[in-house]
Amino acid sequence: MSTTIAIAGIGEMGVTLARRMIAKGHRVVTLPPRSEASVQRAMEAGIEVIQEEEICKADFFFSVVPSEAALPLAERVALICRGQSCKPVYCDWNAISPALMHRIATHLSEAGIKIVDGGIIGLADWSLASPGPTLYASGADAKLLKENRDLGLQISIMDADLGAASALKLSYAAITKGLIAIASMSALVAEQSGCGAALVDELSRSQPILLRSFSKSVPNMLPKAQRWVSEMQQISEHLDSTSPQGAAYLAFAQVFAFIAADTEAGNMLAHFYDRAPGMPS
Repeated sequence: MSTTIAIAGIGEMGVTLARRMIAKGHRVVTLPPRSEASVQRAMEAGIEVIQEEEICKADFFFSVVPSEAALPLAERVALICRGQSCKPVYCDWNAISPALMHRIATHLSEAGIKIVDGGIIGLADWSLASPGPTLYASGADAKLLKENRDLGLQISIMDADLGAASALKLSYAAITKGLIAIASMSALVAEQSGCGAALVDELSRSQPILLRSFSKSVPNMLPKAQRWVSEMQQISEHLDSTSPQGAAYLAFAQVFAFIAADTEAGNMLAHFYDRAPGMPS
């Protein structure tokens, strides 16, 4: 059964999901992108650009945007579709706190829109030779994602209420991206102190698995650092920003903001991890 999915967020992950769904014969549409790069990505992926009011006729609306844009987007869709006879099932796949997820759900439910809480774990990879990222979904209407249809996505329906999928995503990111923040801070201070080469040498002997992992994940983080700022802030909110654990993730947000704004810091990190055995010189 062919399905129409409206998607907001034509970045790497949005395009990954769109390409996989289009390959399964589904129609993927989007609102007019704001940047030329997004327009180009949409065209190359086979995503149709539609007028704003047409999104209400879609079967699903996928929100795949930076954390800070999640609530304004939901408010916009609620305003567009309020009073319409057709409304999409709104799937929020963003890295947001359960508290923010419930605020979004309130706006959408007041407009008569069904809501699915989602969290994406895995890399943006649209190659059909790989399984792709896993999309975790919770809430009473999550089952609609698999009802009589195959979207071409790895969807895992959780037997849990709204907020559970968002909590899972943040809990996972707290580990993976928290470690990347620590690895970045440690590498920067080592470089600045003149012991960068010695630290890499020691890690290669005593922690080769960690070094190998960070040699890929830290450089891959550099172009995404600014986007990770709001994600760390969401984790902090989820943990209670006034608590020690919440404060730690506010500090990580500042680390990623610093890396995003300081080209020299990015170059220093790339240089540090380029020294790892097996990395291209």
